[in-house]
Amino acid sequence: MHWEGEKKRRLKRLREAIERGEVDEPVIPVLDAINRHPDWCTTSSCSGRVIVLHEPEIGDKTRSRFLARWHRPPEPHEIAEAVEKAPPHGITWVKAQPPLIHVMCKGLDAALELRAVATRAGFKATSIRSIKGPKTVVEIIGGERMDVPAIVEGEPCLTPDAWEPIAELASRLLERGHERLERLLEEVERTLEG
Repeated sequence: MHWEGEKKRRLKRLREAIERGEVDEPVIPVLDAINRHPDWCTTSSCSGRVIVLHEPEIGDKTRSRFLARWHRPPEPHEIAEAVEKAPPHGITWVKAQPPLIHVMCKGLDAALELRAVATRAGFKATSIRSIKGPKTVVEIIGGERMDVPAIVEGEPCLTPDAWEPIAELASRLLERGHERLERLLEEVERTLEG
């Protein structure tokens, strides 16, 4: 399918997802701005999140499961309650993950331009993920994250008074990610005006 048709189809799906409330509010203005560029088209996104994740074994993505996830700062008791649901085996993590946006670009030059824009906005870990024919996918991702083991093989790694500072740190990381999204919006707008 040619570029314009594929972009039109993807943007229609994005609008439908926004209408269903499936797209994080803080990232919508950034997606709209990126999609105004003729050679860029967003394919997936997350404004950042805090999760409690159980892994039966380290790195076992197929059997891992979310015990909780928030796209807002969670309360300490919410994190503690989610960790309490963990099975007795494996590892249960509390994680704060940065904003993430995947963008399909019309060629390598467009991808390099977007990568430079994202880097100027503070998304230093931005990279080119794949090159398939004339399309190149860029992953815009923040660098700040938190990965705390809460339970390892049934043994708690944290005391009950740890939930408050963990929730506070997770909240600060989410806030920082949202600030970076605002900077990314400014950089994209500057590029569009340029």
